[in-house]
Amino acid sequence: MDTIAPQSAAPCVAETRRAWLDASVPALIFLGVWFMVLNQIVRIVWQERRRFRDKRAAHQAGFFTYLTYRFGHWYAWTPGASVKVLLVMSATLLVLGGLGHSALSRASIQESLWRSWIWIADPDGGESAHEGGHVVGVVVSIGGMLIFALLLSLITSSFEEFLWHLRHGSVPVVEGDHIVILGYDSSAVIMIE
Repeated sequence: MDTIAPQSAAPCVAETRRAWLDASVPALIFLGVWFMVLNQIVRIVWQERRRFRDKRAAHQAGFFTYLTYRFGHWYAWTPGASVKVLLVMSATLLVLGGLGHSALSRASIQESLWRSWIWIADPDGGESAHEGGHVVGVVVSIGGMLIFALLLSLITSSFEEFLWHLRHGSVPVVEGDHIVILGYDSSAVIMIE
């Protein structure tokens, strides 16, 4: 009589490890990229601190005022600055919400990052099963509403700017089969008729 030997639990553990690794790698890559961007921002602030000291501007204003001025200058003259700021704010809210949720609710980092993204996109804050998760959910939901308000503001502003350029003739006109009259006055009506 043949007996069937029970299968060991090793493949189950290996599959679980593989599934965890598959889910963790994108989360860890995202966190790594965010930390690299954060490192770059800290380096820029440090360079501005050095520039502030070299210019001996401390007698005029404090470093925070100087940094605000420099940020405003960068924001005004850098193309796409508003999109960059919005992306950094969104990623920061996502990472801080994910890390906070993971620490307070003892959930995995990938699950916490996912929940944080859901709260940013769909603010319902109370969807966590853990007590600490509720607090993080509310904070991230409020931040998500502010980020989406900024996004709508940027879209509206860029559309209004496009319309302004269109109205003031800054956009190229591509037309055919018509006559352009320069120097329009009352005698032009007689010519048109």
